[in-house]
Amino acid sequence: MEKVRVVHKDMLNTFVSAAALALAGVGDSFLYAYLPANCQSIGLPVFWVGVILSVNRFTRLFLNSYIAFFLSRYGLKNITLVAVTIAVITTLSYGFVNSVFLWLLVRILWGMSFSALRLNSMVYALQYKSKGIALGISRSVIESGAILALLIGPWFVSYFERDVTFALLGILSAASVLISMLLPEIEISRMERKDLQLSFPSSLNMMVMLNTFVVEGLLIVLLSSLLRSEYNFSATELLATTGLYLAYRRICLVLFSPFAGWLADRFGFHKVFNFTGLFVIVGIALVATGLTILGVIVAFSFGAMNASVAPGGAISGNSSLLKEVSDNVTWRDIGAAAGTLTGGFLLDFKYLHIIFWLSLIPLIACLLIQFQNSKKKTISHGIS
Repeated sequence: MEKVRVVHKDMLNTFVSAAALALAGVGDSFLYAYLPANCQSIGLPVFWVGVILSVNRFTRLFLNSYIAFFLSRYGLKNITLVAVTIAVITTLSYGFVNSVFLWLLVRILWGMSFSALRLNSMVYALQYKSKGIALGISRSVIESGAILALLIGPWFVSYFERDVTFALLGILSAASVLISMLLPEIEISRMERKDLQLSFPSSLNMMVMLNTFVVEGLLIVLLSSLLRSEYNFSATELLATTGLYLAYRRICLVLFSPFAGWLADRFGFHKVFNFTGLFVIVGIALVATGLTILGVIVAFSFGAMNASVAPGGAISGNSSLLKEVSDNVTWRDIGAAAGTLTGGFLLDFKYLHIIFWLSLIPLIACLLIQFQNSKKKTISHGIS
């Protein structure tokens, strides 16, 4: 009976830590839809929109390991409470900041907050015996917060001004502070200062970076350009279709992540990671051949599953849990940031399909290396 209580408690902690991030991030999620459409009305130069929306990602590249270090030294719960408080402040700030400097400041603060909350949610999930299903449920809950923001945010805007809209989202975010108080403090191995340096990527982390670069960077940024080149859409139809498939990606993360986690618990993280990674490549190949819609569906579907099991596959047990999770998410952030930046430079490139053909070369090469490495691990575990 006591073991059952512990198992249920670990899953409750997984849900609570994920819900804290989901609620803390509603302002950020809605800002991606709000800022590009309203930058001129709030006096923000168009040039700065992309910088402001991406600076939090670049912040995480440099601070993930330091945030993990502080989590290991000062406790997950304590840092979580600080992080959700900062998240509420930044959400409220989106309603009234006007200068570029203040925009950059609050976005950097949000990047720090997100880094702490993401690491926190993964560590709590990895305490559960069935790590795959816990990571999947955690990812599903987190993405539900983004969908909620994109549903209620436009409704708020239709009735209220910018300041009231983000004030209401800030009040919703404040619930993350309350639920974070329910989290217990757990013991985790302390990171040393030598762990602050980003480790050379394993084949799995390299594959995570490449998948993220192509799917969450190039494909998302270039999707509207691909659709415009292949279909005779009007401007309104193009916007609606692009939004539909981006929403589909979010839905995949909500629906497929728990299923991928269940598969990982049953067949192993590396097997599921490799299998889903193979179908991500299939999706990109379909995009490269001009079957964009089918390719996007395949890439987003299996990309969601691949992303949800990657942290579990990255854990080797040879180092600090926070160190390994931190390295995994940092390589993911590098891929996303570099892919988004590269995609922006290629928006006017006429031969986009060539870009996706070329991306297949490193993706396939890395998958073959990852397959061999995971096969060796399986053999060595079987011998031992």
